Amino acid sequence: MDIDSVISQLENEQLSTDYSVHNKQKKKIKLFHLPKQIQINRLPVNSSPTTNSSTSSSSTTPSSPTHHNKPTQDTSNPPTPFEFTPPILPSYPITNPTQHPETISDLTNQQEYPIDTEILKLYGDTVHRNLGTHLNGNIDNDHQWYYLWFQLISYHHPLYTPPQSKLGRDIVKTLAEEFQGVRERKWNSEKALLFPIIILRKPHKKLTSQEIKQRLHFRLNQWKLGNFIALATDTIMEAFQYHDSKSPTLTIDEKLEIFNHLVYHGKLREALQFLTNNHDENTILQPNQIDSKTNKSVLDVLKSKHPPLRIPDITQTKYKLDEFEYVPQPLPLNITEDDVKLIAPQLHGSGGPTSLDSSLLSDLLLRFGKSSTIF
Repeated sequence: MDIDSVISQLENEQLSTDYSVHNKQKKKIKLFHLPKQIQINRLPVNSSPTTNSSTSSSSTTPSSPTHHNKPTQDTSNPPTPFEFTPPILPSYPITNPTQHPETISDLTNQQEYPIDTEILKLYGDTVHRNLGTHLNGNIDNDHQWYYLWFQLISYHHPLYTPPQSKLGRDIVKTLAEEFQGVRERKWNSEKALLFPIIILRKPHKKLTSQEIKQRLHFRLNQWKLGNFIALATDTIMEAFQYHDSKSPTLTIDEKLEIFNHLVYHGKLREALQFLTNNHDENTILQPNQIDSKTNKSVLDVLKSKHPPLRIPDITQTKYKLDEFEYVPQPLPLNITEDDVKLIAPQLHGSGGPTSLDSSLLSDLLLRFGKSSTIF
């Protein structure tokens, strides 16, 4: 039975049974009649039902047929057009949000421009024209962790992937706890960023699978015991030995090919470290060397390509900021577990303040069960 015949029978009210492919028993169904036209009473704007009823009765005559399905309205008094009034939005005052005392003291050391004043009113902070290395966030031993991070981050660190076992889950859980401590302001981010370098770094010599597990277990226990300085010192010595080892002599074309391969795969840190390797000759010019094209030092040439920061003068017309009556209050970000599962496999590259590349970070976020979920 095609669709046209079904529609035809429905219109003629002849279909009274339903045949099922899986159940050939006839099932009685009841068809209800639907009105072909539905009466809708529309009232003119700014009019009442009583006025509309009287107008409708006065506009009809006995000789003319009454069409109940067509509403009538008074043509002598056209409806008043409706004027839309936008809703009143809450007006939030533009005041300085809560500022950290360290932030306030740091801003006193730089000149405040009109643009800084306006940004401070809106956000409670402005651009700090310094490196920020003198700030510690009220963490007592922050300078110690910053020094260790600054020493280790300048080296290339090949890392192990944590094993798919209780040891690996314990490593990921400890790393998650370190980042949780950063959010709770127990310590700064340098400690959490150094953890994967110190624990997962590969030594210069090759190890068996059992030796790798023993090494990871030992270093994790030492971390939990608080032997951070000894672990960091040992990692710096291993990185220096790996960096100072004799490498095979490469031609310029081979070096360029390796550099291009690293950049193409997003490994910017490894590419720069490959170029700046001290035991390779004719790889890259050092800052104090002279550029043959300009007869200037490399440092002076790079400085000329990066002019100082330009601060716009908002007192001028072309830089004047727009004025608004209220400040909308933004909602906080709501990042769920599904968002992490969606974004983590799409990560690529390895540039950043640690030696974690995209593939290792994705594994830490997705492959270690409950330990990954507490990140």
